[in-house]
Amino acid sequence: MIRKHIIMILKHQILTLLFLVTGILLNAQEQWIVEKAETNAQLNSIQMIDQNYGWIVGDNGAILFKDKGRWVLYPKITEEDLYAVKLNHIGSGWAVGEGGTILKLEGTKWRQYPSPTKATLYDIDFFSTGDGIAVGDHGTVLIYDSGKWNLFSGSTAKGRFYCVSVRDDMAMVAGGMEYGKVPVINIQKDNFGEYTESFDPGYIEIRDIAFTNGTNSFAVGTAGTILYNDGMTWTRDKIFKKIPTLNTVVFHDENDGLAVGYFGTIMKYSGTSWKKEKVPVKVGLNGASICETGY
Repeated sequence: MIRKHIIMILKHQILTLLFLVTGILLNAQEQWIVEKAETNAQLNSIQMIDQNYGWIVGDNGAILFKDKGRWVLYPKITEEDLYAVKLNHIGSGWAVGEGGTILKLEGTKWRQYPSPTKATLYDIDFFSTGDGIAVGDHGTVLIYDSGKWNLFSGSTAKGRFYCVSVRDDMAMVAGGMEYGKVPVINIQKDNFGEYTESFDPGYIEIRDIAFTNGTNSFAVGTAGTILYNDGMTWTRDKIFKKIPTLNTVVFHDENDGLAVGYFGTIMKYSGTSWKKEKVPVKVGLNGASICETGY
């Protein structure tokens, strides 16, 4: 069996896991090392609650979980590619993917959940355990309320929504399309029937977006794009001229963030600027997760 790798970093009481199109990587003393998982599937998304509990999803319905310090393959319940996993707390979470696939985690078991769309879903986030949002192809936006996922009728975007990030009162959604433009849109929690376009990124595909606090956010995308929003205005970071496409951005707080992408690219944010990390692999990094740890 081909083994895929995951990249992980443990630093300053923050656990950061990254996964690649070919693997899992670990850094316990600020040096990146490779940790292996028994799967030949491309891994697409990860979330950790703490250093001992987390889930990964990937292509062909691959699901992995952390068990006694190692990554274990969960019994397959779908053949569809899975693109995002979101945990509300231990024993409660969701995953979305190809063909409108929605899976729900209840305790230790995943199950299929009714979906109102056949459009591929790329990301999911939650305001609370009872209020969520998922996004995907053809401008698809789903709203979770009262135990049911419903199509959001307010969006008229025709491109692909790759990402969604929520704060207390608002969801921010972004994406892209070939030879087209997809705006960043804001959807207010107290008015799911409407949205506003907050920014036009042009022909840049935004692959991920993350709030750093209650107001500010970063977005990353094609050609090494890093965008910053101060709550009012979007600006582009033009420091890096040779950074490849970035696929995921995550923040612990406004002074501690991470962005990952193709060719083993890891960018670390420390409050004022981004710095490229040294990594012993050159494969694509598809996602990252940051969580508090007990040490």
